[in-house]
Amino acid sequence: MDVAVKIRSVKETPCPVKWITPLGIKPKGLLLYVHGGSFTLAASPLITNMVCEIAQKSGFDVLMPEYRLAPEHPCPAAIEDVQAIYSWALEQGHDPKTIVFTGEQAGACIALASLQQCQKEGLPMPAGVVLFSPLVDLTLDNWAIVFRGMSTPAHSRELLAIAIWLYLGVHGTPMAASDPLASPLFGAMEGLPPMLIQARGDTFTLADSKRLLSAFKKAGGEATLNIWPENAHLWERYKPENYGSLVEASVEFIEELLQK
Repeated sequence: MDVAVKIRSVKETPCPVKWITPLGIKPKGLLLYVHGGSFTLAASPLITNMVCEIAQKSGFDVLMPEYRLAPEHPCPAAIEDVQAIYSWALEQGHDPKTIVFTGEQAGACIALASLQQCQKEGLPMPAGVVLFSPLVDLTLDNWAIVFRGMSTPAHSRELLAIAIWLYLGVHGTPMAASDPLASPLFGAMEGLPPMLIQARGDTFTLADSKRLLSAFKKAGGEATLNIWPENAHLWERYKPENYGSLVEASVEFIEELLQK
């Protein structure tokens, strides 16, 4: 399915959102997409393009929370915003069985931590979770970072550490990087919905993806890890020919969730 989509900004929500709507069809469900950006940047037009393609091919509405950013709003502000948007969607009558949490890199970190908080507070769980290149351990205790470093100078371990420092708080007592709110890899996985993890084979986040898969399955969860042999950093943000397979795999997973 390929349909036109409409993007509008909505501010009458717990936090501002971009609402992406497929035109001419009844939406099948709702994707809650949490963008990345090193915890400090708004959603880029490139990632918005990819999200629009997911909406086009899946027939889902997409809510992209414009969550509060570090350093002005350190952790857990972004997590609280995403959690509030999910609660709001439920209050609007959206069936949790047709909602899917999604996000990439730092956004995947926020999305998973938000979902864990929703579960902790007894909210009904969504149908599933799709995470792209998730960064879920902010302690940087990751062999791919420690020994291999990052794939480009623009994403050095030092710059990542600065982004994490800003996210954890630069005033007063910062949150510990090992706190499950900051690093959802260490949070509770029991009772979370099925998860699809999409990772690139040569990126630093692959180690986090593998550890997340292991932790999720150990907790009795249903999880799948797809490893893609792409070369360009942030491959999911570039041209459709680079992220087309990722979108197709994500849409297939989402469609399977609705059939359960």
